[in-house]
Amino acid sequence: MNSKDLDPMKQPFGGMLPKYQNGGELNIDSSVFEGLVVGSGGGMDDVVPAVVDGIEPVLLSRDEYVIPADVVAHVGDGSTTRGGELFDEMIANIRKEKTDTVEQPEELEETPDDIMAMLRKPVKVV
Repeated sequence: MNSKDLDPMKQPFGGMLPKYQNGGELNIDSSVFEGLVVGSGGGMDDVVPAVVDGIEPVLLSRDEYVIPADVVAHVGDGSTTRGGELFDEMIANIRKEKTDTVEQPEELEETPDDIMAMLRKPVKVV
């Protein structure tokens, strides 16, 4: 077993499943479900637990931003559906402007530490 096997971020649900393997009540902090998501993991890991409407557990990623339903409805002039469409359009426009595609980029295979280590390597200039 190598050290990556022990890394919770390399395990399903951020390694949280063994914590609940013997049953019992699952207590999830629902206070993180509005606004900027804080917690462990990276921006695409989906390991931060939250609850929808106090009953449906979900996993979010650190640094995602959750917009409350009433605000989505306000943006859609009373329609949550229209507000969601407008937010989707805004997201697509931002991605297109910044990355020239409307698709979310793939997760990097390298960690920030790996990238920094590559940048620190001396380069021989001839």
